[in-house]
Formats: sequence, structure tokens, C-alpha cells
Amino acid sequence: MPQTTPGKHQEQTPHRESTTKSPEENKRRKIEQERMEAIEEVKMIEFFGDPSKAVKIGTSLDSSFERNLTDFLREHSDVFAWEASDMQGVSPEIMVHKLNVHPEARPVKQKKRGLRSR
Repeated sequence: MPQTTPGKHQEQTPHRESTTKSPEENKRRKIEQERMEAIEEVKMIEFFGDPSKAVKIGTSLDSSFERNLTDFLREHSDVFAWEASDMQGVSPEIMVHKLNVHPEARPVKQKKRGLRSR
């Protein structure tokens, strides 16, 4: 508790987390970064000139195989579900994520727990 003189009010500042990372956390972050890097270079193939309707293929493919694959993907582009409305016959109840929470439940802020090993 900070010391104050009578009649004076000292404002407390919120506790900030240390920016120093533990060796375990540094190792975990390094592994996560390695996972995010692509194994090989890829390029985008757009369908119908729409960037939102694109597929990634590797750049190391043989040119004839790449051409055949591109032709095949464009020929069968109607089987891709670009939007939820493209999945005819699938109920929206299956596609929609809902939290299993009682609607009249009052939100309660939980206490912060430390991340210590046991």
C-alpha cells in the first residue's frame, strides 16, 4: 500500500505485465512462427476474375502438371463452396457456431489466474 501524507491522495497506476519473456514462452513463440511460414512458394489462381474466389498452388510444380491442375480446378470450380449459401442442402444450423450459454445468465468477470507450473 503506498504511503500518503494526511489530506493527500496518491493515485495508483494499474499493474503492467513485464515485457521480459520466459525461455519457455520464447521457445513457444519461435515454434509458432515456424509453423506460420509456408513450406514452399505458392501462387494464387483466381476464378471468374474475383480475388475472393482463389486457390493457392505451389510454384514448384511441373509446367504441364500446373496447366492441367489449373484447367481441372477451373472446370470444377462450381463444386467449391465460396460462401455458406453455396452449400445447398446443408442446414444453416450445421454451419452456424453458437455458444451454449443461458440467455438470462449474468456475465461475471473471473479473477485473473497466474501462469505458474505445478
